[in-house]
Amino acid sequence: MRRNFQSLFIIILIPAAFLALLSYAGNSRAFGNPGQRFPIFHDWTTRHLAYPEYGYQKQLEAVQADPRSFFRYGEHLAPFLHGRTHLPPVHTRNPRVELKRDWAIYLGTAGTAAAMYPAKFTFDVTAAPSCANDFIVFPVAAAGSSSQPNIVAFNNLYSGTTGGTGICNRTATSSDTGVAATVLWSYNVQAVSGGAVPTSPVISFDTTGAQTGTKIAFVESATGSPAHFHVLAFKAGDGQNSTNLQSVLAPKTITTFVSTAPVAGSGTASDLALGSSTSGTDTLSSPFVDYATDKAYVGNDVGVLYRIKDVFCLGPIRIARVQANRHRVSILPGVRAVRLRSAAGVSPLPFSIT
Repeated sequence: MRRNFQSLFIIILIPAAFLALLSYAGNSRAFGNPGQRFPIFHDWTTRHLAYPEYGYQKQLEAVQADPRSFFRYGEHLAPFLHGRTHLPPVHTRNPRVELKRDWAIYLGTAGTAAAMYPAKFTFDVTAAPSCANDFIVFPVAAAGSSSQPNIVAFNNLYSGTTGGTGICNRTATSSDTGVAATVLWSYNVQAVSGGAVPTSPVISFDTTGAQTGTKIAFVESATGSPAHFHVLAFKAGDGQNSTNLQSVLAPKTITTFVSTAPVAGSGTASDLALGSSTSGTDTLSSPFVDYATDKAYVGNDVGVLYRIKDVFCLGPIRIARVQANRHRVSILPGVRAVRLRSAAGVSPLPFSIT
């Protein structure tokens, strides 16, 4: 009886998952049309979100609005679609394997803070890995300066000599080892003196795929000042040292911020102070973006949770009804942070955060 139930469950789950994928693809030109690229990202949420395999119809429909669920379900179904006779459990973790270092690049006086994560962008998972377009963003928990970045990115990721020749290996020059990643950009984003980026960044997503991976959202924080939420529209080559492509220590400094949504590829950033007092640093709460509504949720060290709307401004935005809407602060027209005093009136997210 149990075996029959499991078989029935798999039969039901597969069509449901396919419907989720097809529904998402139908709303996305990038995913729906053969021959167009399929960009994805991995960030701090990848191992901290659990999506339901089954449930009420409205819950499953809500899940479809989150691109991360599409990525995860696709990863889960891929082995089955390639000839396996059974579906592996969604929550199975790979056995621990010994890691071998391909390359290492010095980030300055500090690196990424403990328990925080970089964010990885893959330009097209349907094609060969891209040395130029795949990149990874590292937050740097060090006070930024003219010689110290607080957020950096690298490309040519698949370089190295461990276990073979990396597909991104190049001819060595006086400015490039040829067997390590290269600096894509390096920034010192400073809304407050000595600001660091002690939490994890997140990557932009839009349903067409055209501007997915063109902006980075993160939080800058410094002792004695409130945290600042930024959206960075990076420009490739900014902060790159032409004499040493493995050095991040000549960052471009940004101290002036745009008053409208930063344009992709412009090398500009927006700024939102999360509070106006001398407290309210953020050393633990990484931004969580609800891509369906273009809203971000981020907390600070004094226990205030902010909801920020119009984060990336890359596509149609559905504005959800919010009742706990006191203590708004403005960054630019149509963008506000909301102090949530309670969960009343705030719709639950269609997934859980662990």
